[in-house]
Amino acid sequence: EVARDASLRRLLFCGVGCAVQALRRVGARDGQTAEQALGLDALFVLGTHCVDNSPTPAAAKAFVTTIPGVGPDRVDDVRAYEFMPDFRVHARLRTRQ
Repeated sequence: EVARDASLRRLLFCGVGCAVQALRRVGARDGQTAEQALGLDALFVLGTHCVDNSPTPAAAKAFVTTIPGVGPDRVDDVRAYEFMPDFRVHARLRTRQ
């Protein structure tokens, strides 16, 4: 739709990492940037962290325990977790004293 609307010259795209990666691939097969493929003068990207859509804090905690290197023993040390380009969930843990 963006490419067909000539009135759109600049675009702000807000999305999670995997969506930003997909956007950057638009036009790549033809050797174009996303801006060129979409006919834009400028493309601004605001990336956000991936988050789990767990329905409750208890469900989120149960999910986090399944991440390799976390388990039930380190679940309270998890500061953030994210789905990464290697198709795995990575956790950032608090350093233990």
